[in-house]
Amino acid sequence: MQAEHPNVIGELAITELKIRKKGYLYVYVNNSSVKPVFFDNLIISHTSSKLLEENNYYPFGMLWKAPIGDNKYKYSGKEIQTELDLFTQDYGARYYDPAIGRFGTVDPLAHKMPAWSPYSFCNNNPIRYIDPDGRAP
Repeated sequence: MQAEHPNVIGELAITELKIRKKGYLYVYVNNSSVKPVFFDNLIISHTSSKLLEENNYYPFGMLWKAPIGDNKYKYSGKEIQTELDLFTQDYGARYYDPAIGRFGTVDPLAHKMPAWSPYSFCNNNPIRYIDPDGRAP
């Protein structure tokens, strides 16, 4: 941001800045003119927002305890399908059941991994592998 009138004392403020993931916010002050500028009254405020939802999972994706909130996108960001009360997750290529740690259909890329079950999730190792779309991890 830049001051509109260089000879007028005023505020340069961003009233709302949403930061969507954990990290750091760096604030740099810079006087790009030859005139003296004072940053004695610089104030940076942080307001914590309300916790909307908290979820804890077992390694294969089943909820550890009852969820808090109504977000349908949970483990791995996949949408929970509740139409038939099966609570499967839509991975795009096929549906995953976290209660049994398996997909309900054969992996379309199963021919590339003959040593693994075509129904397995993350080659039976969800700690080491991820499965972004329901096909071979």
